[in-house]
Amino acid sequence: MAALLLPAGTALFTFTFSYNRWRMFGAPSVTRVTAGLLLSAVAVLAHLVPGLAVLTVTVAILITVNVWEHWIISTGRSVPLLSRSA
Repeated sequence: MAALLLPAGTALFTFTFSYNRWRMFGAPSVTRVTAGLLLSAVAVLAHLVPGLAVLTVTVAILITVNVWEHWIISTGRSVPLLSRSA
């Protein structure tokens, strides 16, 4: 049960981050929404695998998203967005 809470809470945080970005800038980023969906899937499947595996996958997803977004920003590219407001 405890292994379920880590990816579920992290997914909630990631979706909240995406929602706040959408409200402030008009569109959520693809990377954060994708990470939230992946973390939600990990939370659903968490009862099937050991807790250490859940922790490892959760951390790997978060590190990947942060490194990817850092690379996008540091190279001057625009963050991929799901949609833009008119």
